[in-house]
Amino acid sequence: AHELLFKQTGTRYAHAWHHVKPAWYYLQVIATLWLPGCLLLPWLLPAWWRRLRRGDPRYLLLLAWSMLVLVFFSASPGKREVYIFPMLPALCIAAAPLLAG
Repeated sequence: AHELLFKQTGTRYAHAWHHVKPAWYYLQVIATLWLPGCLLLPWLLPAWWRRLRRGDPRYLLLLAWSMLVLVFFSASPGKREVYIFPMLPALCIAAAPLLAG
């Protein structure tokens, strides 16, 4: 277990063997994976910001979840599209109430 968790996983995170991409890579991936939702970002971002300023804990949790995934995987030099999938459900759940009305 130690070999798998710390040597293989930790080493791959810190020193990628393959799939080395720039830090901004996942912004491009999100734009393509979340189509057509990413086209709504000009309207969603201000609405999310207003809810965060009001202190809505639901949006804080969902957007913090998204940012944690984005920052964590962007910090590693090795990047693959599938690594960012855990971010997409949180973004969809955060967008859904704003699209219903």
